[in-house]
Amino acid sequence: MSADRPERARADAPRPAGEGWPGGAVWDGAGVPGPRPDAGQDPAQAPAPGPLAGVRVVELGHMIAGPFATLLLSYFGAEVIKVESRHRMDGFRRREAATNYLTRAFGDFNRNKRSLTLNLQQPRGRELLGRLLARSDALLENFSARVLPQWGLDWPTLHRRYPRLVVVRMQGLGATGPHRDFVTFGPSILALTGFTYLWNAPGTDEVVGSQTAHADYIAGVHAAVALMAGLHHRARTGEGLHVDLSQAEATAALLGPAYLEWLLLGREARPVGNTRREYAPGGCYRCAGEDEWCVITVRTEAEWEALVRATGCTEWALDPRFRDRTQRTLHRQALDAALEAWTSRRPAAEVVRLLRAAGVPAGQVKKGSELLADPHLRARGFIHHVDHPAFRPISYPGAPVRLVGHEAVTRRPAPTLGQDTEAVLRDVLGLSAEEIERYRAEEVLV
Repeated sequence: MSADRPERARADAPRPAGEGWPGGAVWDGAGVPGPRPDAGQDPAQAPAPGPLAGVRVVELGHMIAGPFATLLLSYFGAEVIKVESRHRMDGFRRREAATNYLTRAFGDFNRNKRSLTLNLQQPRGRELLGRLLARSDALLENFSARVLPQWGLDWPTLHRRYPRLVVVRMQGLGATGPHRDFVTFGPSILALTGFTYLWNAPGTDEVVGSQTAHADYIAGVHAAVALMAGLHHRARTGEGLHVDLSQAEATAALLGPAYLEWLLLGREARPVGNTRREYAPGGCYRCAGEDEWCVITVRTEAEWEALVRATGCTEWALDPRFRDRTQRTLHRQALDAALEAWTSRRPAAEVVRLLRAAGVPAGQVKKGSELLADPHLRARGFIHHVDHPAFRPISYPGAPVRLVGHEAVTRRPAPTLGQDTEAVLRDVLGLSAEEIERYRAEEVLV
């Protein structure tokens, strides 16, 4: 991740009256932020209270990475306007049979957002986007690197026109470098960074990989943090910020130990499956029942002694192969077999209950249905239930971060394509009904 930071304004420089301020306020020249000029919008569309209340983010995003970043921002109170068109819509809108291009997958990553359809292939569409950016705090996009420059929206141009705008670009391999134009997808980034190679059992020839696009989520979190850093920078200097985020680099940053193994020891990190090389026992163990498993990790001698007591397998304490951590690591296979002989006779929930009560780190490997019914997650409000006219009520994961005093909620379900076009053009850009109809007739709003 890199950032282009203009140095024209000092942190203590005066802010001219009428210029935008963090949180979407207007600096009145007397040291007091006032409301945004379009603050009289429909209360139903107003941002919910939160640390980012009043911040407006324009999203040119699709699939997971970009939309997940702005979903996180919406939980903190930001207003997010998603710009699409029938010619270039979010790929998740087409993933399954849909009503008004609304699918369950799209509904997950695009809650709390407004949908504005603009044909950005047309100059008039780009003109309306420019007017929206002039009234916004940030732009976030995850198209391929060449798209925005093709529309005349490269960083120098954006900064010249909107000097206070925070711009986050999050391409697969970044916006610069010889491979900047490569189009990537979550699985390809996992492969490029080494995740796919390491995500396997030892001694297995076939590549397994993951069924979850971890890279998209990782990049989305980094993008949300970078955008908020940009808003803080603007508050200090009065200047916008350009963030160049490589989804591959954000993902690779989590694999430091694997890279260091080569750099420091001259050997390749190898797949180790579910085991933790430094701990024994430490892995995933079969339990009673079909496809039932639990994870157990013993880190200290105290936890080892607690494991022996909890299982009642006192013979382990007398076995010289298991007398200390070094010996247990050397005889990992024998120890894992002995432990799995004990876990496989008991339900996973019982194993976890017994070991946790004894102070041994343990967890049940849960399926999706079990997570949705998990009483702890429900008690914390992590599961959000969303009603939508396009399909029956559905449950989604909630915010991964809880800001105490600012409840992260799903304020509205994901929008149908163009659902808020007229409202945004009217309330944010101040267009009349006649102007909106003229744009519609010219096929700018498709």
